[in-house]
Amino acid sequence: MNCDKTVEVIAIESRSLRVKPISQALCPACTTLGRCRADWLSFQFADQTFEIPTTEPKLFTVGESITLSVDRDALSVQIVKLYGPPLLGLLLPIGVGQSLGWSELVQAPVSVLGLVLGWWLSHRFTQTFQIRINR
Repeated sequence: MNCDKTVEVIAIESRSLRVKPISQALCPACTTLGRCRADWLSFQFADQTFEIPTTEPKLFTVGESITLSVDRDALSVQIVKLYGPPLLGLLLPIGVGQSLGWSELVQAPVSVLGLVLGWWLSHRFTQTFQIRINR
């Protein structure tokens, strides 16, 4: 089942659409959870907008309402790919350092290095996230 979110096209750019969320009830995929799985597209600020990459932005018009559809399982996997590597990069060196008897002066820089490496990996893994645009 897919998680659907209705947005309004605010601007059309060369390779993307700038959209603004529209308030709506929960879709069937999110009703069982009790909250929207695409809450990253929820209202944080009144004028908050999001950029959605697309290969054919000229197919849309400013002011048009479109529905973005995300596979709920793919969204969960994407969240793990985004937050998992930095978290492991931070915690794994601390665990290994504790078990091997490293001092805190060694654990700290190795953890920072692991965090940076984890951040880099998470951004490499999350480049293929797919959002389907329905009219």
